[in-house]
Amino acid sequence: MPGEILLKMVSVLTPDDIKQMKAAGYGDEVRAILGDLDKLAVSWRDDAYGVMALVDVQIWANVRSSLDELRAVLRES
Repeated sequence: MPGEILLKMVSVLTPDDIKQMKAAGYGDEVRAILGDLDKLAVSWRDDAYGVMALVDVQIWANVRSSLDELRAVLRES
């Protein structure tokens, strides 16, 4: 369940949201939010490590992929 909630939290942000927030002068704040989501993801993974169900492994991959995409957009724009 925590993994699904985390995935929802990460999935709410779009690359366009990141571009708009950075253009509005909030790049550092967005970077901090993404960093906090990353810390939360790592904490969840570490708690579940060794007993992660297959569905959790897929959620982990989706969370990482989304965060990587959002960070890339932040660096580009």
